Amino acid sequence: MECSTAENGAELFEVLSRRYPDKPDVIFLDINMPIMNGWDTLRKLKESSNYQNIPIIMYSTSSAKKDVELAYHLGVSLFLTKPEDFRELSAILEIVATHPKESLVRQLVGFKNVKMN
Repeated sequence: MECSTAENGAELFEVLSRRYPDKPDVIFLDINMPIMNGWDTLRKLKESSNYQNIPIIMYSTSSAKKDVELAYHLGVSLFLTKPEDFRELSAILEIVATHPKESLVRQLVGFKNVKMN
């Protein structure tokens, strides 16, 4: 599995168009990014016919109910509060890397940092 990063939402769209003509399996999206924040990026992804069906995991330090609700309203597949424990983060990333996107959400719902709507 290949993993690419972007510093902000604007850069994400550059990376997607340059490196992923066949689309990535999943996108991790932080709420707090410079230039184009996670909310604006999520809206733009969901408005795009090229990217709207890619599973998106919103990844944030926030666990506020309003953020979780907004994320699901805008179409994320999963809302994940950044784990304090590196082992939990490693376990989550291993699942993302080894499971097909169709079963990804089902595999992750048992983690304490996963927030459901």
